Amino acid sequence: MSREQEIYQYSRMEIDSNMTKEQFRERLAQGKMILDGATGSNLQERGLPAGVCPEEWILENPDVLKELQIEYYAAGSDAVYAPTFFRKPN
Repeated sequence: MSREQEIYQYSRMEIDSNMTKEQFRERLAQGKMILDGATGSNLQERGLPAGVCPEEWILENPDVLKELQIEYYAAGSDAVYAPTFFRKPN
């Protein structure tokens, strides 16, 4: 399978983005989980300027994050996180 086909396959996946803590614990009980990593660094490599709020930049550039997360799944990640480095509750 080509890299493009692999990325397309993962982009078509229905991903549960609302996993509860209990569901997460149940998944961990099944064995090791591979998580994403260095999301902020990878976003900077793809254009996120230093000093800019990542959440705002992602809202303006959602396809960059989507592509990065698809690549994490294609590389074998079981879960990916949303980058909320600067997010503060209201």
